[in-house]
Amino acid sequence: MKQGNAKEEGSILGIEGGGTKTSWILLRPRGQKLAGGVVGGSNVMLVGRDGLRKVLREVARKLPQVPSAIGAAFAGARGKKEMEMARGVLRQVWPRATKVVVGQDTDSALGAAWGVEDGFLVIAGTGSNVVGRVKGRKYGAGGHGHILGDAGSGYDLAQRAIRAVLRERDREGKAPALAATLMAHSGAGDLDHLVREVYRGHGKEWLAGFAPGILRAAERRDPLACRVVRASALELAEMAGELAKRVGVRRPRWALTGGLFQNGFYRQSFVRALRGIISGTEISVLKIPGEVGAARMVAGSSLRVGEEFDTERPLVSVG
Repeated sequence: MKQGNAKEEGSILGIEGGGTKTSWILLRPRGQKLAGGVVGGSNVMLVGRDGLRKVLREVARKLPQVPSAIGAAFAGARGKKEMEMARGVLRQVWPRATKVVVGQDTDSALGAAWGVEDGFLVIAGTGSNVVGRVKGRKYGAGGHGHILGDAGSGYDLAQRAIRAVLRERDREGKAPALAATLMAHSGAGDLDHLVREVYRGHGKEWLAGFAPGILRAAERRDPLACRVVRASALELAEMAGELAKRVGVRRPRWALTGGLFQNGFYRQSFVRALRGIISGTEISVLKIPGEVGAARMVAGSSLRVGEEFDTERPLVSVG
């Protein structure tokens, strides 16, 4: 496949594939950014081999030059089977790459946050996950997907909000204010229409797409939206606390990443809940994007990525 007009120059491609989007960055060997962008989702459990190939070919068409090294981290890459499938597709799309490293989306984020040191990570986006590294060993909780449990995720927020709206309508005989937000996103004229749209099977990403409106409603102090967001964030915080307790870390340090943590109300709700579970814990927001972490998977943590991303100080403490 032809990719741009430039010759191969030893560039490094970092890819992070999530449920809703796939972010990528192309770097020179010394870390200068050549290009970057976002394409459709590439959770490998959801899109499969053909879907992943389609997404990666879209990335390839956007590259100004062919990468010689690729670091790729994907949601849904739970084991050897998914890793080998992803590696095979990457090799098919970029056959001239001399080095390809594949991991989970949590691997790129852990590397971006803590390098090779111990620490914990909480992801809250379309899905959710909690992972930690203790004495070099990786541990996890959650991340079982939207059907079996993505507590605190965008999908979880949407489910909780729709259920809460329907229950209040059934109890009070009229829809609460939050219903208008949900119907606007779905294009539904009433709640019965909304229910039909949900059961039409639009997919995980469509349902998770309700989350931004729910979060904005919570910031406006809509009472039902506030309850939904706090309950969702609490369950994720409980899962994080349970993992730290299981591995015997009394004062863990946490990095938060994912789209939901960019929302102030959600972030504050989660931090308050986690500190209520584990006192004295250190909590920071990860500022380096996952695609940069993925590039560092193949290039090493010594890779410094320009002025745009402060890889020397990847975390910002939460007060």
